[in-house]
Amino acid sequence: MDKQAHIAIYLLGGSSVRFGGDTPKQLIPVDGKPLFVYALKTLDESEEVDSIYLVVKEGTKEEVEKEIGGFHKIEGILIGGETREASVKKALDALASHYGEDALVLIQDADRPNLSLRMIQENYEKASLLGAAVTAIPCSDSLFLSEGGNLVSTYLNRAEAYLAQTPQTFRLGWIKEAHERQDGSTDDASKVFSLGKNIGIVLGGTSNYKINTREDLERFKKEASK
Repeated sequence: MDKQAHIAIYLLGGSSVRFGGDTPKQLIPVDGKPLFVYALKTLDESEEVDSIYLVVKEGTKEEVEKEIGGFHKIEGILIGGETREASVKKALDALASHYGEDALVLIQDADRPNLSLRMIQENYEKASLLGAAVTAIPCSDSLFLSEGGNLVSTYLNRAEAYLAQTPQTFRLGWIKEAHERQDGSTDDASKVFSLGKNIGIVLGGTSNYKINTREDLERFKKEASK
């Protein structure tokens, strides 16, 4: 296959721990459709994306399948692992048997519903040039470290600090090697950075927030209903 294929791994394996109930947050309905459908629609509409692979929580595949009939670029649905890291690794192992090491793999979390076409395009463009890209926003608050949680240990330079988001995009060979190390981190870009690779920055946005809390979900429900 084309070594520069543009693949998207779309992660739907989150739990409902912070939301109560048994429904995984990606399946919580928002304005008549599950949360995961919003960013999936953007991926499907992007001219940059060739193929999409969904990674779902065990026991949710049938429910997900009911909602994806109108999408055209979904190549497969994979059952994820116990953690986000394990889920990404399983997806990468599956892709490695179909694509070359230079294929570009975009990784997107389903609980960031406000994905934009611009972010997707710039991720692939930057990853094509450098081999890796991370979406991020400059930090607007003061930052400090605390070794014990009670006292400030040291302040960081806010002007140099960024907050990582998704999507993040990599050469398949790089991200697969990074995950084979199994260092326990959940951020894919940090894993690739540990290999000594340069990672380009794609400007994200405050609207590209992650649905972590009930308050985040209510915020998005208000936005989606407008």
